[in-house]
Amino acid sequence: MSERLQHYLRSALDAIFRPVAENGFWDEKDGKVVRGLKFQLSGDGRPVWSLDDAYIYRYVPLAMAGVMSWRSSAIGDDTYDARIRSELAFQTGNIGKQDVLSSMPSIGMGPLISVFSAAFRVFGDEAFLETARKLHSVSKRRFSFDNSEDSHILSGWCAFHGAAPDKVLADDISAVLETVIGRQGKDGIFVFSNPTTRRHQNQMYTLWAVGQAVGATGRKGYLRNIEKTLDYTVRSRMLDNGAIIWEDLSAASRFKKRYIDMSPPHWEYLYTCHQAFFVNAVYYYYGSGGDRAYGAEIRRAVDWIFGGNTLGRDLVEMSGIGVPMRMMTTGGRIDVKGQMFKGTYEIGSYISALTSIICLGGLDIS
Repeated sequence: MSERLQHYLRSALDAIFRPVAENGFWDEKDGKVVRGLKFQLSGDGRPVWSLDDAYIYRYVPLAMAGVMSWRSSAIGDDTYDARIRSELAFQTGNIGKQDVLSSMPSIGMGPLISVFSAAFRVFGDEAFLETARKLHSVSKRRFSFDNSEDSHILSGWCAFHGAAPDKVLADDISAVLETVIGRQGKDGIFVFSNPTTRRHQNQMYTLWAVGQAVGATGRKGYLRNIEKTLDYTVRSRMLDNGAIIWEDLSAASRFKKRYIDMSPPHWEYLYTCHQAFFVNAVYYYYGSGGDRAYGAEIRRAVDWIFGGNTLGRDLVEMSGIGVPMRMMTTGGRIDVKGQMFKGTYEIGSYISALTSIICLGGLDIS
């Protein structure tokens, strides 16, 4: 087991629960995790961090899903239990508000179902299971799986089924799994109704859900569908240094976006969370019985974060706060307007990825 990976994992967990005043992501006053930190570059190029307290619902639920994936794993421990429980209490209060439940997006509600299901399994508190059950009931009424982010609801249902197995729920998971698979094209890309459906993060969210649903239902034939998307990602979106591009657009689309729309060329943005999203997709595939070897690709994806990038720098050391910098362009820029922050949802996926690598097959990152 790589000591370096364990160090990175512990640093990320410490960052989530370290007070904002110490460049962490923990609000001591309200006893909760914050959305993120933003930064400016100092004269010598170092990031100088400050609080970003906007509340966007996907951030903290996905952060806590990562934390709970670690806490419920073989290497989880009780170091942060008091603060985990404090965050769960904060979320429970929100969930009790009807206006919150009626407006919460699938990318917030799905991870919270997973979080409370895992909390029940770890702590044995029936109240956590009841919260997961309430969220499941609401999600079943509200979401129709026509948006790729609704895949998070399917992931949540699978976690809930793992905590409280139920035949009706298993049948629902199986039915939604078929619906999702029906969205996959011949090239392996899933196409939903949202305009960002082809982008890397949405493809990986879908693979997380399909992998978990295969595990819950035993429908292993759908492992081939996961392989098609993973193979497409490696073939068409992974660069030689392991970085994964956001979206592979045609030359005509790139021309229009850059020279007509005059908006930033998003296909040049490389995100550390996208590297982790891919790693997590592979491990959900393995967890449901997949046996195709993606170890070399996992290594390249992870190496990019820790020094294999254009800058040749460890992005954790570069940030100075125990987690990787959010992103850089293909040319190595980190000072991109609208991207100069670090969100907690990114850290959650990073924690999940490191936990999986350490528990299920370590890499010798040197």
